[in-house]
Amino acid sequence: MLRRIRSHCAEAAERAHIGLNEDAVDAFLDTLDESEFSALKTQHGLRFPLRFSSFMDQLNFVAVLAMLNAFSGYRAAFHQATGHGAFDCIRKIVLGMYLSADEGESALDTLALERVTPSTFAQLLGVPTHSETPHPSLPGVVVGTIGGPLREPFEMAAKMCVETAAFLKARQHKNLASYVWEVCEQASRHEHVESCIVEGLAEVPAFYDALDSPYPIPIMKKALFLVRALQGLVLDAEPHTLPRLMQILSERWRHGLGEPLPMFVDNVIPTMLIYLGMLQLEHSSILSTWHPAPQDSDTSGPLVNRSDAYHHEHHQHGYHQSPKSS
Repeated sequence: MLRRIRSHCAEAAERAHIGLNEDAVDAFLDTLDESEFSALKTQHGLRFPLRFSSFMDQLNFVAVLAMLNAFSGYRAAFHQATGHGAFDCIRKIVLGMYLSADEGESALDTLALERVTPSTFAQLLGVPTHSETPHPSLPGVVVGTIGGPLREPFEMAAKMCVETAAFLKARQHKNLASYVWEVCEQASRHEHVESCIVEGLAEVPAFYDALDSPYPIPIMKKALFLVRALQGLVLDAEPHTLPRLMQILSERWRHGLGEPLPMFVDNVIPTMLIYLGMLQLEHSSILSTWHPAPQDSDTSGPLVNRSDAYHHEHHQHGYHQSPKSS
């Protein structure tokens, strides 16, 4: 799977005539302060002030967070409505869902995901579920319209939760961590462990980040993010406190992942790479009008529709193979 991610993305970049400026890469690396980089590189936003009941409880929390780690394209809307960015809001939502479980209930389990609605997220973030606009013909009258400022991302996030719950119920998993465990268990029997884990996670519709048409481009940001998060979980724990399967992964990952992961990206990192001159678009007829910052021009850049940007419907593809593949 990791090899396919790289090869398909490389083919897409070549078809679009996207260039790499190696001089700009070297110039950027030369500007990095080594001590500052070392201090910041582990600040990944995955530490929470929670006392988890077990490793599986913690794994489930992080897995749900990874599943909902999207919506950077709605950054402006999140900032306007809450004062925070998309990932900060998703962390707050998952934390709120975890803490709001009734006594005796399992937080963030399959049944909890099944009950999620857009209103769930609105309540957790304290944002309205209606938008108010002046009446077009009655001065002083305000009309409330169902939706609110974050209607679209909330609807998509709720759909991810409900679809994931259906996926888990069909396979008799009580929560997402149970499925992740099964994937890791199967992957541990093969040479390309990380690739197999990503492939197994991609079976979950909400983790299937790919553009299917006209050419398949698997991104798998959320699956890659979860593999990296899982590595952090097992390395942060005392080995003797981990279940045996996680001890095996900890031993494998003690000195780094067995296979380097592709960069897990949304729209932020590519934008920064273009802004810093590392990616070159001037030879791309499709992207040459695009700019990483607002321009004083009436010329529109290329657009992508919502279904393409936030695609998570699951289909079978030629590049889906058995867990033995890499």
